[in-house]
Amino acid sequence: MSLLDRQKNGVKKDDLGGAVFKGKELRTTIEIDDVEYGHGVFTFHRPTLQERLQVGLRCSDRLRNVDQKTVDEITRATAYMCAMIEVCCDVAPDWFEIDDLYALEVVTEVYNRFVEWLNSFRRVGEEKSQGDSGPAVK
Repeated sequence: MSLLDRQKNGVKKDDLGGAVFKGKELRTTIEIDDVEYGHGVFTFHRPTLQERLQVGLRCSDRLRNVDQKTVDEITRATAYMCAMIEVCCDVAPDWFEIDDLYALEVVTEVYNRFVEWLNSFRRVGEEKSQGDSGPAVK
């Protein structure tokens, strides 16, 4: 529901902050221009916790026939990016069928722009790379 719709329906301004916790109510639109595929407009929503679990399950499903000990990081990352896009993307161009794309760069660009938007919800003072501990020995 847009801000204008909320005002028309009598939702108080103070209640608008609660929308941050309602997942699909927060959306972003991403536009890309690709040499091979052309212009594309994507609409994403902020995932709920349940949807984040679905992302993990879809990622695991994509990698189910792969030896987890030998799978490379690019394959693992691609599976995760595809799963996140599948779960959180509400609108995509007709040409954007993940299983039919050849350009990893397109998936990467769309995913990175979406994650940049998601990271904008972090609390002030949180570092972007909390899980990146760096080398154990210097």
